[in-house]
Amino acid sequence: MTRYVFYFIILSLYAGCTVSYLDSGYLIPSLNDPVSLDFTMQEDLILIEAEVNGIKGEFLLDNGFSMSAVDPEFAEKANIRFKGEATLRDANNAKLEIGKALVDTVRIQGQTFVNTGFYEIETSRFFPCYPVDGIIGASIINKINWEIDFSGQKIRLSSRPFDRPGTKIKVDFINNNSSLLDLTVHGQAVRAKIDLGSSGGIKLDAARYRAAFAGSEVIKRTGMFSLSAAGLGAVDTSYQTVESLPVNYGGQPLPNKSRIGLNNGLKYQGYVGLEYFRGYHLIINSTEREYILSDGGMPEEPDELSYGLAIYLVEGSWKIIQVNPNDPLLQAVPLLSEVESVDGAPISRFPDICAYKAYLKEKIEQEEPLRIGLKDSGELIELPYRRRVSITLK
Repeated sequence: MTRYVFYFIILSLYAGCTVSYLDSGYLIPSLNDPVSLDFTMQEDLILIEAEVNGIKGEFLLDNGFSMSAVDPEFAEKANIRFKGEATLRDANNAKLEIGKALVDTVRIQGQTFVNTGFYEIETSRFFPCYPVDGIIGASIINKINWEIDFSGQKIRLSSRPFDRPGTKIKVDFINNNSSLLDLTVHGQAVRAKIDLGSSGGIKLDAARYRAAFAGSEVIKRTGMFSLSAAGLGAVDTSYQTVESLPVNYGGQPLPNKSRIGLNNGLKYQGYVGLEYFRGYHLIINSTEREYILSDGGMPEEPDELSYGLAIYLVEGSWKIIQVNPNDPLLQAVPLLSEVESVDGAPISRFPDICAYKAYLKEKIEQEEPLRIGLKDSGELIELPYRRRVSITLK
């Protein structure tokens, strides 16, 4: 099955928030420390249950987010009152003014976090097809140790570091709670941000690293590639290597290779998202500022077949927001063309993007062709579910 349309990304701190909010709070360990809990995955991201001020909810796990956050509706139930505002920006440099507050208690399976900073964010803006109540961000994640078993969908939480055979990686926490590590990819040194709230794998800033990948076979895409609390990203061009490449740490190759993305305008030299980490049994020893990568994760999914485009509901109109410009079937299709029909019926029959994605999922499982009718030209395009068209990067 092809991956979802977007790299889902959440916001990271930009300005307007005091240090006391970022560093606020402390952990009261559970009497049953360490504790264990189940998690689920939606849109290729981790969701866990937590209690905020005694109210249970479902939260996205995202250490790419500087603090934590709750949806306004959940905040009302949990009696959270926001004071002042913070200015945030996402990986697309889109800015957003949001409220902030100190929250009395957050409990995750008995592990209690007191007086931690929270933002107010409408979660449906970046997670439209599955209701979540908020985000457990870096200000909580960095206060406790995590053992994540992706194959069993279990998490253990401990005030003491975990130990397990595997590759140990030292990380740095910088002043906005971000976690950074140093990698070497395709012979290039990369200072990368760890972002469990990104469903993608390893991506690098194109302006800095594109020349190093000249001659590589890549998939070129043009359009909007990310969805965050600030909405869709700007139109851009990105590349992804067809081949999975070695990733080195400390002069030695890590156990798992990765396809590498090249994206414009990244805030950091590179990002390492959940798609890469879920290939391991993952330990995050926050108290030691250390990750341990062990065998037992989920293997990288094949990403060979595609319809060659992506459709999304943009301000009330269904539009083509992403295309492979080298695909012969799509070279004459302008980006942001309005779509009128899908498989011979009006696309308006889908009430929202979630209904369309459910329909598309069934088509992909059967590997059936997709017929798209364009509004302005009246053109009807039949797109087999086929191998993606690649080019040699120059």
